[in-house]
Amino acid sequence: MTRVGFKHLVAFCVSLLPLDACGHERHPGLFKQLTPGHTGVTFANTITTNDSVNVQTDPFVYNGAGVAVGDIDNDGLQDIFFAGNMVSSRLYLNKGDMRFEDITQAAGVGTTRWATGATMVDINNDGYLDIYVSVSGPPWSKGAERANLLFVNNGDHTFTEAAARYGIADTGFTTHAVFLDYNHDGYLDLFLLENSPEDFARGEVNSHPAGVASASRSSYDQLYRNNGDGTFTNVSQEAGILRDVGYGLGVVVADFNGSVADVDRIADLMGSNLLSFRVGYNYKLPRPGQSFSFWVGTSGQVIGLDTNGSVKLADVIPPPSQATIDGINARCDEFRPNDPRGQACRDFAGKLQDWKNGTDPAASVQYSLDKKPKDVWNMVAGAQFALDRNWYFRVEFGFLGSRTSALVGTEYKFDI
Repeated sequence: MTRVGFKHLVAFCVSLLPLDACGHERHPGLFKQLTPGHTGVTFANTITTNDSVNVQTDPFVYNGAGVAVGDIDNDGLQDIFFAGNMVSSRLYLNKGDMRFEDITQAAGVGTTRWATGATMVDINNDGYLDIYVSVSGPPWSKGAERANLLFVNNGDHTFTEAAARYGIADTGFTTHAVFLDYNHDGYLDLFLLENSPEDFARGEVNSHPAGVASASRSSYDQLYRNNGDGTFTNVSQEAGILRDVGYGLGVVVADFNGSVADVDRIADLMGSNLLSFRVGYNYKLPRPGQSFSFWVGTSGQVIGLDTNGSVKLADVIPPPSQATIDGINARCDEFRPNDPRGQACRDFAGKLQDWKNGTDPAASVQYSLDKKPKDVWNMVAGAQFALDRNWYFRVEFGFLGSRTSALVGTEYKFDI
């Protein structure tokens, strides 16, 4: 019986193969793998271990590195920067048709440090992407060996390292960096994610192997505020960044609690003062009452009103639906009673409920507007024709500066 059943099973499977092949149309894959011979990208983050450098002496030796993609020369093609641990980082220039050229040495972006991440950002607002390189190292490495790098784009396929000049040559164990405008002053600030092998614990993740809390600054995540003058200041402690061991591997920035929103229209009364000066000449024509005048001058506008107030967040961003909040609460109930993740989940759901109900006083957007014209003064030129003692036809144009204007009018004067 067993032998017969096996034969039937084999026959049944074989009979399905042609049907399966006929019933499914083969489609080309969405992605196509290209060889290094075609692309020219030969970078390999090779790790060479020995008796001194291995996973026992450095638990993060195989954590890897990072990659950044961006158009460094504004030619419309995306270029690639690879961070290297025990090998030099590499910059590949996109030549089109998925072919790249290694310009690392010519560009001056080679590295000899344990680079762990790369971020492209136009740090000096010159229209060219710069490259910020996160650096870490083994537990015995010195701070100077872990200083992060900033390659400033010179606009000619070369870069100048300037992290120390900008004040962001952080010497912690940086894994990843992200730029964001956390205080909405119009300047990109810098957040550094740290992951120190010095404080790695194979047991509980929030404790030191020796059972003591870490006081090493190199283990703490860092926040640098952009001062707007080409320098940064470390504001981690005053900004409330956790002063504790960090084991981060990646960081993403998002406005999770809706604490910041752009308000498109904020209505308020606005007063302005206009001041004009004009000089011209009036030609009297032969017919009584007729004349032609022209003039040039300047016009100034002064606005001195600040607008301050707040807008409820629910009026700016639609709150989540009740079904969404109920779904989150259901997920919260899946945690064990003493699991801190469950309490954090319930706190988050409660904030969402307060937002929806409009009972959270903190769920609002504070705004302050200093209303000023871009240019105070502009030039004006105009002309007027008097048909007789009663009818006047006038035209005036404003030009130069950011404000342009046109005024056309007809005036009738009554004889009284």
